[in-house]
Amino acid sequence: MCIVFVVIILLSLPVSAATSYYTYTYSISGTSLRSPDAYTPDREVNTDYMGLSDLNKLAELYPNLSQDELVLKQELCENPSFVDLEVDEEKNIYIVDRDAARVIVLDPYYKVKFIIDTFTNANGNSDTLNAPEGVFVAASKVVNGDHVPGKIYICDTGNARILTFDL
Repeated sequence: MCIVFVVIILLSLPVSAATSYYTYTYSISGTSLRSPDAYTPDREVNTDYMGLSDLNKLAELYPNLSQDELVLKQELCENPSFVDLEVDEEKNIYIVDRDAARVIVLDPYYKVKFIIDTFTNANGNSDTLNAPEGVFVAASKVVNGDHVPGKIYICDTGNARILTFDL
């Protein structure tokens, strides 16, 4: 009876989760040395988690597109080329996807909120991004008693311009 009790106790000991990688640093001579893990991730945030692969979510974001056009948008998510990232004062995340020519905006829980890829320019024409490479978000502020709303600045490299959007 005692042996069964000991076996049950040993089998029910808690097991700590191990990471699938290890962190390291280099010594002065150039050899790698194991170091304590700086952090342990608790989830993987990919395009599926964000909702960019979900046709229903894409249909909400692009209500005027056909099913075939939505499938093309979905295929853009297979190999994203994220080149810049910015977080605003409300913890929304702005990610520049250069090859898909868009800026993806996520809520604080990493779910897609909206996408900036087409817009109406100052001349009233429909316009698109071309190889964007940077984004900056300026917070709302009060200047001399006047409220100045926040702005989103996008470096539209392919079109050699800086775009400004209201927050």
